Amino acid sequence: MAASKYVVRRKITWPIILIVISVLAVLYLQLPQLTDPYRVDGDFRSYYWMNKFQDPSLFPVDPLNRASYVTFNLFGLPVPLILTSLGYGLLFYAGSFFFTPLVFSKLLAFIVLPISTLYLYQFGRSAKSESTGVALAIGFILIVLASPSSTSILPGLQRFWALSLVIPVIYYLYRQQYLATSVALLVCVLLYAPMSLLGAICWSFYLLPALWANRTRPATWRHQRGLPILIGSSIIAVGVMAPLFLTDFFVVPNPTQNALPQFSQVAAQPDPVYDHLWDNPNFQTGGKAPLFFLFPLIGLGGLVNNGEDGVHLLLMLSLSTLILLIRGRKALALPTVMWSLLWVGFVALTLSWLVIWLADAFLLYLPSRYTRVSLLFSFLAFVVWNGAETLEEGVITLRTNRNILPWMAGGVASVALALIFFYPSDLATIGGLNMKWLLAVAGLLFEYVLFQSENYYIVTCTSADLALEGR
Repeated sequence: MAASKYVVRRKITWPIILIVISVLAVLYLQLPQLTDPYRVDGDFRSYYWMNKFQDPSLFPVDPLNRASYVTFNLFGLPVPLILTSLGYGLLFYAGSFFFTPLVFSKLLAFIVLPISTLYLYQFGRSAKSESTGVALAIGFILIVLASPSSTSILPGLQRFWALSLVIPVIYYLYRQQYLATSVALLVCVLLYAPMSLLGAICWSFYLLPALWANRTRPATWRHQRGLPILIGSSIIAVGVMAPLFLTDFFVVPNPTQNALPQFSQVAAQPDPVYDHLWDNPNFQTGGKAPLFFLFPLIGLGGLVNNGEDGVHLLLMLSLSTLILLIRGRKALALPTVMWSLLWVGFVALTLSWLVIWLADAFLLYLPSRYTRVSLLFSFLAFVVWNGAETLEEGVITLRTNRNILPWMAGGVASVALALIFFYPSDLATIGGLNMKWLLAVAGLLFEYVLFQSENYYIVTCTSADLALEGR
């Protein structure tokens, strides 16, 4: 029997490959924390009380705790939970049957990152192409693992859910699976409430074009893009959060009636009263949690939480600007839901500041929690969506317009050198590898590609001129 002339190629199973990459990346970066049981992110220390899950007799007198948790009777057992994040507390309570809270916080990234990666792969694949899905997933892995604690997925804090919780909302909105979107929103409420507000407003923005198109037929509104499901899930979300709103704007007292007398006196001392929240020294420059490091961009009340996030956002903005210069309006052809997410971040930031001004409290949480998620994810999608086309069109542009070459080469070199010399090395080091040197290599490679295209242009023109002279 003659051998077949055709060779069947196995299709690359990208979902499995991406899962393996994400797990190995987390393992590489999380190994020092896993081998040291007491090495943990500094902010996780505020959840010391979670050890009560395994030993309820711990901390019988806890006068320093005033707003962290309340104790519920769950099937006859006293269980401390967080009203601001019921799902987060219950998740750690379930994990306490197998691990200590410290260990469990370090293991969560092994579950959450692969799931987020798969969602992004499917989103990019559905919205554009398989290569876009792969690039989006890998870009997300690099960003969340290279980010500081404020946006990193590694520490196991509540805020580490932020990006991962928004991704399913975006995916299901794009697929117009509105019931699944409502479930994703309720998960946001349980795990990290600010993202439920971001997701709900994003859904509302996504509704606007359909509602406007049918503005003369209000009877059809209920059929447009899951409007009834959005209203229903919002009502349920408010119901879940109701105990929180009834407890003095996120201040949930923990009774200390059994406290020792000396501790009771300390706990009974009233806090200073300020005319405005921003008058509190803790929120001013030099305080424990300043609202602004660089007004109005960086700080708890700015667009991003800290300088490291600001640098990452600046890099993404620089790449996006370069893409716009090369591709023009064609680069703006993104899914509607991505544009909704971009603008929603600014809307949520404005609402949060409005509530701070009116109620003098973080009723809608910290303003930067919204924009740092919406901006980072939107710019990542923008760069990935246009990356391949930008390279192709950029080469063509360089061949037809040689005057751009010196300016582009100088601009790229200036940005790369500025980051290499001025960006702190300790913040750029991941797993012992200084990522600034990779940036230097990337810059040199880019310069090489530019000048290779220039040489190609000169050789092509010279050959054409010689051919014309031969005629």
